[in-house]
Amino acid sequence: MVTAHLYAGGIVFALALAAIVWRPARRYVQYLLLVQILLGVALVVSGKHPLAWHWVLAILVGALWPLANALERRGRPAAVAMAICALAALVLVEVFRLGYASTALNAG
Repeated sequence: MVTAHLYAGGIVFALALAAIVWRPARRYVQYLLLVQILLGVALVVSGKHPLAWHWVLAILVGALWPLANALERRGRPAAVAMAICALAALVLVEVFRLGYASTALNAG
């Protein structure tokens, strides 16, 4: 299950990069993040525990995507939504790195 969570994280990140400039991908990122969160909860229930910063930053990323969508729907400039998506993608890189580090810690 850890492998599925890791691969899903890679897909989320790839789609997040596309979502910076391709608006429809933003909604797909939100759905994939939900799947990713459910996989993460299943991992925690099964006894795998990530580093604390993994949780904090994952929650931040989960909040940034809806924020970008909401700002764009409310008529804010597209550049603002794109900047928030880019920030979310940068944070997502760190979430992915911390998750990978957690996997290595739990393996040993």
